[in-house]
Amino acid sequence: MYNKATIMGRIGNLDSRFLPSGVAVVDLSVATNKKYKDKEGIQQDKTTWHKVSAFAKTAELISKYCNKGDLILVEGEIDNQEYTDQQGVKKYVTKILCQTVKFMPKNNTGGQQPQNQSSNQSVPQQGFTDDSVPF
Repeated sequence: MYNKATIMGRIGNLDSRFLPSGVAVVDLSVATNKKYKDKEGIQQDKTTWHKVSAFAKTAELISKYCNKGDLILVEGEIDNQEYTDQQGVKKYVTKILCQTVKFMPKNNTGGQQPQNQSSNQSVPQQGFTDDSVPF
C-alpha cells in the first residue's frame, strides 16, 4: 500500500506546542491554488486549504524558519481522524502528517518564489526530515 501526499503552497495559520512527553508539534494550514476557466471562459481561482501536522525536529524547524505567507513544500502521509464533538456528533478531519519539508527560496522583494521559474519544476534550497537533520 502507498499513502503519500505532496503539496506546495503558502502557510496560513501556524500553531506550535509541545506534548507532555516533550515532543514538539506544529499544526499549520497550507493553501494551494488552482487556476481554471469556467464554462463562459472566465479565469477562476480556487484555493484549497490543507491541514498539516509535523512532529519532533521537523516541527521545530518549521516553527523556527517559517511564517505566515511563506511558500513551503510538504511531503507526508494522509491521515483521517475521527472525533466526537461536545454535542456528541462524530466529526472527521483529514490531515497530512508531514515527513519532509522543503523551504522555498525567497526572492528580492521579500516574497518567495520557486528557484526555477522558467520550468515546471521548482528546486527547494533546503529540505529536512527527522532523520536528515544534523542536530
